[in-house]
Amino acid sequence: MENLLENKKHGIRGRTMIIFLSCVVFVSVIIIIVNFSSNSLSIIPDDSNNYHDDDLVDDEEEIYCYQKKIPYEALELYEYYPKSKRGTLVYDNKMEAFGRGAYAHAIADVKNIDNEAGWFTVTFVWETLEDGEVEQEVRHYIEQDETIPFETEYDIDMGEDYSISAYVEADQIEKTKTVTKYRYETVCED
Repeated sequence: MENLLENKKHGIRGRTMIIFLSCVVFVSVIIIIVNFSSNSLSIIPDDSNNYHDDDLVDDEEEIYCYQKKIPYEALELYEYYPKSKRGTLVYDNKMEAFGRGAYAHAIADVKNIDNEAGWFTVTFVWETLEDGEVEQEVRHYIEQDETIPFETEYDIDMGEDYSISAYVEADQIEKTKTVTKYRYETVCED
């Protein structure tokens, strides 16, 4: 019985030794494979995002390539609206002979206070009991610092109550300005 126990102890030690030696051989093979494959062709990045090819270039020459930011000027289109100032809105009633009837007459003075000339539109909003709200637009081209009267008439019934309001809008002007933009180029140096 003692012999049987002795043989089992030696058998366990033998198996443990075989497993240990197998692991050592396996790790050695892995180390040899890694060392052999590291000598193959590779492009290795360095810390500055530059790349060099160790096996394609002589040991004396190294080529470094990098991205260079290059400024250039370009024209950019933008929208612009000239500024204006509306003066007082004057209106009165007119009676016309020869069957033309009664008309309300309105004048709004508009001054271009911008350094750009442009088209301006005054929208007159007439309101009567009979017709409700009616809009009339009048357009003029106004030079800088110029004041132009915008006039309109509206047919009303004799003695009819009405009200009028007006607002000014400038047409959009498309202008260009010079801006600095950037492009990237790949530059390689020896």
